[in-house]
Amino acid sequence: MASCVPKYMVEKFAKDVRSGKVNVDKLMKAKNSEARRDILRLAFEDKANLINADVEKALTLKNKEAGVDRWLQKAQGLAPDGKPLKETDRSMQGKIQRAGDLLTPENEDAYLEDLVARKLGMAISPENTSKLFELSNKLEEKEVGTIPYGEAFIELNEFMKEAKIKRKLTAVESIMENTAEAISTLTRGIKTAFDVSALGRQGGAYIGTKEWRSAAKNLVSGPLGGQGYIMSEEAMRDLKIRVYSSPHAKILLKNAKHLGLTMFGDKLSDREEASGSKFNKSIPLISHSTRAYEGFLNDLRSARMETLLNEFDALGDHPLMNDAEMQADLAKSISAATGRGSLGPAEKMSSSLATILFSPKWVASRYLFVANPIIKRDFSENLLGKATPASIEARKALGRTMGLAASLMGLALGASLLTDEDDDLHVEVDPRSSDFGKVKVGNVRFDVTLGLGAYITLLTRLLPTFIPFMEPKTKDLYTGKVKELSGRQRTSLLTAFGVNKSSPLTGVMVDYFRGHDFNYNDVSDQSLGERGKYLFNALVTPLIASETIEAYKESTDGKVSKEVMAALAFGAGQFGISTSSYKVKPKKKKKKKKPYKPFKGGLSGLR
Repeated sequence: MASCVPKYMVEKFAKDVRSGKVNVDKLMKAKNSEARRDILRLAFEDKANLINADVEKALTLKNKEAGVDRWLQKAQGLAPDGKPLKETDRSMQGKIQRAGDLLTPENEDAYLEDLVARKLGMAISPENTSKLFELSNKLEEKEVGTIPYGEAFIELNEFMKEAKIKRKLTAVESIMENTAEAISTLTRGIKTAFDVSALGRQGGAYIGTKEWRSAAKNLVSGPLGGQGYIMSEEAMRDLKIRVYSSPHAKILLKNAKHLGLTMFGDKLSDREEASGSKFNKSIPLISHSTRAYEGFLNDLRSARMETLLNEFDALGDHPLMNDAEMQADLAKSISAATGRGSLGPAEKMSSSLATILFSPKWVASRYLFVANPIIKRDFSENLLGKATPASIEARKALGRTMGLAASLMGLALGASLLTDEDDDLHVEVDPRSSDFGKVKVGNVRFDVTLGLGAYITLLTRLLPTFIPFMEPKTKDLYTGKVKELSGRQRTSLLTAFGVNKSSPLTGVMVDYFRGHDFNYNDVSDQSLGERGKYLFNALVTPLIASETIEAYKESTDGKVSKEVMAALAFGAGQFGISTSSYKVKPKKKKKKKKPYKPFKGGLSGLR
């Protein structure tokens, strides 16, 4: 960690300046005795920070003396060749000379404080300076790659975060910022609470691996012992310590955003989409599921990346260990496989998109998850491309997910062959059907593809549009017949898919615009009580509760009782297998029009 800020502080300020080995006055007066020390507020007023930036740059050059000399020549109104500069530049010389008598030890300290504050972005008071050097020295005493080193690093990091200079928001700005965040993410956080679905939905690509098993265990018992993510905030701190303690900490932290290590993010766009609101962490019970969700995914992603780095490092001189782009691609593959995809050019708009869509990065991750085994190949040499660490990792992750889905579908299909009635249990294997990858028990459907099936179905239906001699088709849910899709139907499919992925608040607005909800229940003419019930269910009721209730209501009176069906839906939902419950109603037959009979009777028939 040679480039870490604390070491820089000790070398530049503590050792050189505070110890007296390098005298600031001598540096500033080198070859120019008339140049004075104080270039701060009294000398340059509003230009102090601009001038300090030049000094700071000079002091960080390899040849500090030459750098300071060039700056002093410029400050005195002299070009490098000794000739006078413009008169406007010469005016600085007068300010420096007039401020010369004001130079005192207090002003020197003020200069150092301003320079440190500008470099680190934190306020350096005498107390902060003392604490900073104390924590910095403590860090230097620890061995890199050990738990004590990680503990010292996070202690220093937390101190600098608290001392960081922040612009104070006005009352109006504060209200607007907090209100926007609450509206866009609080309801989403509540809707996704009370389950540990990340184990399957986001973590399914690594299910069974040692990283997945460790992250799942740490939900209950923390990464460094003690309570796990569900019960303790300290477990999250221990996870950060583990990352800082890694021999590959520099690579992990550099690629934190690519890897989806949201525990290091402060901005809304850096947090997990399903639990992004900071308000969720202060609400009892919801805070527990929020922490479990974030802890499990950060644990899984960081551990997987570290495992791969260890493997490549053991191979010897592998190009990945020194190639920042390859490292970033590998991190992105792991992130996409675990439900956090890059939005590309729209990344800066992620916070705005999150107010409209339920989880835009989750949607992006599903398509990248399918595409990464191909697009992450190296095509620089030929059209077929060659495998890269990122493409290999993506292929393995996709294979695990598809293997898990195929196994569950196979078990259900085998069970359906043993049942007496075909309608009791059904497995849909045609990707053109909306029921693809779902095990249908009565009117309740279990999505064993862990949410991937809907995206495969949409691609299967629409991709033939761009392939010659192929027609986009769909499979009717009721009749089972395959039919072609018209242009209007394809547009409707895209619209319906987008609406289905909208945020809770956006979904409510869409329902009122079109006059009905997803199940075609009328919402345009509701009583006050009905409207309140609808809004509570749409905005507040957790998804796991909604799915369980719907499974109970829509369960048939066949071999599986309502209670057992509700229990199955709740248990499956805890591990990321979502359920949808609805009856497929046959289309109403159009009444045959009576054949037209010409009017007879002449004018007498009009009487």
